[in-house]
Amino acid sequence: PSPTQLYQVKILNVNEKTRSRRNDLFNKVITPDQLRGKNHLFSVKTKIGIQIPEKPLKTEKWIVANMLCGTGKVYSFLEKAALEEQKLVPLGGAAIFIPDLSNSQIQPGRLFCSLPLPSEVIRNIYFHINGFFELNSNRRDLWVGGTDVTGWGKIREQWNQSVME
Repeated sequence: PSPTQLYQVKILNVNEKTRSRRNDLFNKVITPDQLRGKNHLFSVKTKIGIQIPEKPLKTEKWIVANMLCGTGKVYSFLEKAALEEQKLVPLGGAAIFIPDLSNSQIQPGRLFCSLPLPSEVIRNIYFHINGFFELNSNRRDLWVGGTDVTGWGKIREQWNQSVME
C-alpha cells in the first residue's frame, strides 16, 4: 500500500528577504573564536497554513525567533567543549503562538531538540523552544548528571541550564 498524506504544513508569508535573513543566521554557525562576544538574532512573524485533506485550510500566526549566542555562560561552555574536542551548537529558538481573538485558548508549549521531546521533560511553558540540548542516550530526556558527575558530564548538564537561560 502507498503512504497516505495526513496533512500538509506551509509557511504562507515567506519571501526572499526573510529566507535570506534566516540563511544568513544559520550560515554563522562557526568556530567559537569567530563567534566570541557576538549574538545574532533573527525573528519573524510567521503565518502557517495547515491543510488536512477534505477540510478547509487552517491558518495560525506565530512569532518565531532564533539566536546564535557567543557571549556569557554559553561562550565559556563552547571554549570548554573545544578543549575536549566536543561540539556544542549555541543556536536556539522559540516560537510563540498568536491566538485568534475568537479562540483565546492557549496551548501548552513543547521542548524540541530538532524533534519534539516528551512533554514530561518540561512543563508550564506556553511557547515552543528548540535548542541544541545535550540528551541522554535514549534521546528522550535532557542530560542530567546528578551531584557526583564531573568532567564532560558536568559540562553537558551546565550547558543545558545555560541554553534555557
